[in-house]
Amino acid sequence: MPGQPFWIPDANQPRREVLNPQVFTKPAGETGNFPRNSLRSFPFNQTDLALRRRFRLTERLALDTHVEYFNVFNHPNFAPRENLWGYANVGPTPSFGKVSSGNTLNVGFGGGGLVGGQAALYAPGGPRSAQLALKLSF
Repeated sequence: MPGQPFWIPDANQPRREVLNPQVFTKPAGETGNFPRNSLRSFPFNQTDLALRRRFRLTERLALDTHVEYFNVFNHPNFAPRENLWGYANVGPTPSFGKVSSGNTLNVGFGGGGLVGGQAALYAPGGPRSAQLALKLSF
């Protein structure tokens, strides 16, 4: 509907705003005229760090260390907001325009668990995590 804001306040959501479901309607039998990608979700912000070091123990013996940190600053990366429209053109679902509780980007990508893919702990947008590797070469 013309004249209404796309975003409305909601203190329980990231950025304290949700999409206004009253602005959107599903046109009967046509695609609609809303420009593609005109409303963006959350920016992706993740800093990863990798450190390597080789220690020469003797002329023939070396110890290689490798440490990787994912999401060093533990910045939350939320998945896109719910955008499902109700069945049979009845309107938006109750969660339309909202981020589900605990729905971070790594879970939104479908990583890990029963759905397959990369482990959610190391997927982009996950919580801070680290891994360490040691290799002895002789």
